[in-house]
Amino acid sequence: MLFYVNPTGGSKEAFLNREGTVIPAMIPLDQVPEKSRLVVLADSGTFTAAAVVCEATGWDRINRARDSRPKTYYTVPTAKLTGVVRDHLFPEIASARL
Repeated sequence: MLFYVNPTGGSKEAFLNREGTVIPAMIPLDQVPEKSRLVVLADSGTFTAAAVVCEATGWDRINRARDSRPKTYYTVPTAKLTGVVRDHLFPEIASARL
């Protein structure tokens, strides 16, 4: 399952650079620090998308070999995602099993 980061009053990139920690590559979900989530910023050329990865199916989807978009990987404290992901989805992010 993937959820998308959409901050108001700033860009996804600014939010991630301020609140997240850049990691050099995609990591297994069981290596994401406790109380954090893996967020992948993908650049499609005309727009970017920042996906919060909470489950293995989302990890597989964003990590497909045929997806050649440039990506930057972050870990972001779960609490910092409040307000930048649709509020009605946040409880699912906070409680998603890794």
